[in-house]
This record gives sequence, C-alpha cells and structure tokens, in this order.
Amino acid sequence: MYLKNPSAKIRTRLARALTFTSAVLLLAMIGAVNANGQSPKWTMTVIDDPSFLAKTTALSLNNSGHVLGRSTDPNGQNSELFIYEPGIGITFLNDVLSSDDATKWYLTGYRVTLNDAGQVAGEGRLRDPFTGIPGSDARPFRLTLPSGSSSVAIVDELDLPTGMTSSYVLDLNDFGEVVGYKSGVPALFWSPPQGLSFIPSANDSVAEEIENSGEIVGRAVVGSGSRAAYWPSHDVQAALIPYIALGAGNVARGVARDMNQNGLIVGQSSAGKSGNSTIYRAMSYNLSSGQLKNLGTLGGNASIAYSVNGMGYIVGLSNTKNSSTAKAFYYTNSTGMVELKTAITNFPTGALLETSEVRINELNQIAVTVTLSDGRTRPALLRPWLP
Repeated sequence: MYLKNPSAKIRTRLARALTFTSAVLLLAMIGAVNANGQSPKWTMTVIDDPSFLAKTTALSLNNSGHVLGRSTDPNGQNSELFIYEPGIGITFLNDVLSSDDATKWYLTGYRVTLNDAGQVAGEGRLRDPFTGIPGSDARPFRLTLPSGSSSVAIVDELDLPTGMTSSYVLDLNDFGEVVGYKSGVPALFWSPPQGLSFIPSANDSVAEEIENSGEIVGRAVVGSGSRAAYWPSHDVQAALIPYIALGAGNVARGVARDMNQNGLIVGQSSAGKSGNSTIYRAMSYNLSSGQLKNLGTLGGNASIAYSVNGMGYIVGLSNTKNSSTAKAFYYTNSTGMVELKTAITNFPTGALLETSEVRINELNQIAVTVTLSDGRTRPALLRPWLP
C-alpha cells in the first residue's frame, strides 16, 4: 500500500524522477496534445461509499492516484477524513487510529494534505479527556498511515506557536516536512527532528506548498498588500514574484499555490481593479526565465491556478461570462485555458463540476469534486483517456 518515509534525506528534485519518467512515458503513449492536434481528455471515476455523508469532497491527491477527502453532514457539524485507493477502496482515518490516539484525537479539518510516503498532515481536534467530545481548536498533526504488518496509524502532534491554541497545515512533502500558517505570526515550518520554526517573513504570511527539495511557495505580506513568494528554503528570505498589475488602492496582491520540479510556479495575482475591488487572474511564473504569464479566464473576471505537474499542465478555477460560480479548468501552452468538464468523456448526466478544490499529479490524474444530479457532492478521480 504505502511506502515508509525514507530514512535518509536526499535533498534533490530527483526524489520524483521515477514518477516523472513514468508520467512522460504515459503521455507519450496517449499524446496529451498529440500529433493529430487532439486536446487532452479524461475519464471520470466518481468515488462513493455507503458511509459517506451528504457533502463529500476531494482535498488532496498524491502520485499513486490516492485521493484524500472529507465527508460532512448537511449542517457541517460532523466530518470524517478518508483516503480512497484505486482498486482497494475507502479508509476512514479515525478508524485506523490506535486506541490511545482514538481517545485523544478526532481527525477532521478543511486543509489536509497527503504525500507519497504514506503520511497525512492537517488539523484535528483534541478530545476532552472526561467527555470524549472534540474541542474547537485546530491542532496540527502529522499522521503515518498503516503499512506492512501494522494495522494502526501513528499520530504526531505538531508544536504550536507560543501562546496560541491552534494553527493550520497547508502542505507536506515526502520527508515529513510541513508548512502552514497562523494569523499574527510569520509563516510556519515543521520538520521531524527540529519541530516548529518560523519561515523568515512578516506576520500573517502563508506557506502554501513545500517541495521535496525544501523549496516553498506561498504569500508574503508586504506593507498593506501581499505578494506571491518563493523561499529557496525554510530559513532564508523570500523572493517576491512579480504581479500582473496593481489592484484596488494601487496595492499589489498575490499568492503562489504550487510549484513543479522545473521551477514553474502557479497561483493568483492582482491584475487590475474594478471600482474598489481587485481583479485577480490565474498566473504562472518561471523561476529560470523570469517570465510571468497571465493565464486568463473562462470568460469571467476572476481565476486562480491551484496545481501544476512536471509536464506543465495547470489546473484551477475560473468564473465564466454568464456565471460567477467557479468552474474547474485545465491549461497547457498548446490549448490555453479550457473548461475541464468539456474534456471528460463520461461526465455524469445532470451533474455539475463547480468545485472548490482541484489537484493534478505527475500521471496527469486530477482530483475534483462533482455535484451529482440528486444534489449529493462526491469526490472524483480523472484519469487520462486512451484514444
């Protein structure tokens, strides 16, 4: 099922080389934008389970096609985290805790992430030792999933900033290093041996994603605005990424959401203003060439890029000319921005692909959330379509 976390830490982008090579071979077979000029297409597998509550969404995706999600009741009061493994099925995280961890933790949260080494990081709730009722504070954790002969997961509670009762996790690399944020302090970094440290940045800055190389992208607070930012490592100052245009109040704003092993960063940038409001556009930035690209929209006035893989495929959300509801897109240099729904060969009749999260991995698989014709929301895994 899952590989154990590597015992030796080899700091190189080659940590993903095998997966990346497999992805290149796969794309050579299917011709993502092939010699006949065909645009890429995907087939959809809707992930469902009798135990799912009314609203079930995809949160994260690793390079094995495993989808991490959350299932929530209609009132948003109760939720369960789960992992879907193709060919195996659903595992609820609270069901694989040891008896001691199950007494202490209730694993939930809205920003939870999954790596390729069998680990999950996010925020959970500590149970009252007398009543067993989960508290309200978001406590950061890193969980190692069962592997080999083990049948239980191991939960590590991550340190909190001094004087604070909660913080938020945003990403986890394959070496177990975690990044996140907490209002009122600089961006956060946790490493297995050292624990918590602050990434050099102003208060309220956010670390969104960490590569296996230790490079980090996110948002750095600068004056009254914020800029998409790149940290070469967790202990140096950020390099600020250019913005498309100043926003409202002549202030630059932006956030970097993801980075691939070729140094391509994606996210969102201020691109102008409309009255007192800032206009935002999905953007990409090439570290090597310094090229900033406005990725456009699906016809509306706002977009954001969430995820990019080693082949340069970008996925994100955009509104359209006739709807303010965000719709998923994919982007390549050859196709430009395309509504993702139009590239799915077996999209369910009457369903909607108006999702809050969209992720792509090195095998060009995509995790999304789909609203079915009966109103239920379910996670889905898109796989490249073989013509």
